[in-house]
Amino acid sequence: MTDIPNLKNLVTKEMVKTIGTGRYAAEYCPWSKIAELLNDNAPGWQPELVMSPEGGVVHRAPVGGYLLIRFRNILTGAVTTEWPQAVQDNRHQAIPWDKIDARDVSDTQRRGFCLAAAAVFNLGIQLWTRDPLESGYSRALEDASGGPELPAESSAKRAKPAAGGEAQFRAAAAKVGLSEAAINVLVPKLKNQWAKSIETLQAKTAEQIAAINAQAEGN
Repeated sequence: MTDIPNLKNLVTKEMVKTIGTGRYAAEYCPWSKIAELLNDNAPGWQPELVMSPEGGVVHRAPVGGYLLIRFRNILTGAVTTEWPQAVQDNRHQAIPWDKIDARDVSDTQRRGFCLAAAAVFNLGIQLWTRDPLESGYSRALEDASGGPELPAESSAKRAKPAAGGEAQFRAAAAKVGLSEAAINVLVPKLKNQWAKSIETLQAKTAEQIAAINAQAEGN
């Protein structure tokens, strides 16, 4: 039997992002970071979707569908317990079976991967148990205010106020959970179509917002 590693303390508070505001605010660790930590610290373990009796990856439920996610060790063939993840919309409601599309499946796989990694390896489990997360920052990198030190030029750019519709877009984007890095990437591409862009953002799911943030961080 292959030992399952306990990866509880690998996710630090600096890896955690927040999406939404107020009562709708939620913390999460990007799936790409979870994958990186798993690959670095649990050799051979990879996520796997369990096929449905009909032969697809989506299993039927009384309303909508769900994925079954487990981990397989590609070195030994050992497998873990299966964990279900419902295919949901941005309000956490089940999407009707005939409305599920490819994007819903891929978003659900990433969300379920993080859930299963927490359940099996304790990777990021504190996001569910609400236990404190360790800090990954070195004291040498913190300024007098206690936050990570920024170059003077970056601080000046952050302090520069945006005008008109851009300011409204930035506020709306921050409200739905976009990081500042993602907002700065998007703004030059919008060609002053602020109102339409705000409407588009507000229609996106939490997973889509997280993917935009992850892409901006990767750039």
